[in-house]
Amino acid sequence: MYEKYIEDARKKGSATIIIDKDLEVLIDFEDFNEIVFFGATRTKTFKAPKKLTSAWIEKKIELFANSDFKPISKIVKDKMDALGLNGFVVYATSYGIGISTLSKSLDELKKLVEQVKKLLLENGYSIRKEEFSDKHWVYRLKISTKNINK
Repeated sequence: MYEKYIEDARKKGSATIIIDKDLEVLIDFEDFNEIVFFGATRTKTFKAPKKLTSAWIEKKIELFANSDFKPISKIVKDKMDALGLNGFVVYATSYGIGISTLSKSLDELKKLVEQVKKLLLENGYSIRKEEFSDKHWVYRLKISTKNINK
């Protein structure tokens, strides 16, 4: 079912599978050797197996769709939506919030990070750690495990 996408990703470095309006799957062999599932309110990243198959992707889609992951509260999500911060720029993850750094100046990124931190703190979330991803494509705000994804 997904063989064409896997083949494209091997040739071009990456490929995106649009499952439906609430789920996309990014196959990235070029930079991270990862498979990233983007849902409406969360993301999940898996290390790409040596032999990636359609069956593996289908199994992970099912696990992702049926997981008991509790996303950032709907109140915070709605507030981020109202500010135009949801989607691929700012998104909920299993650790907290990811902020895309692509095509942003350092000043723009700092303002965006402060805006999201303020929103989280106003809604009772404490941030335990901030960091860039290995390739600096994402700035991570890790939420304290005391109130993670309440």
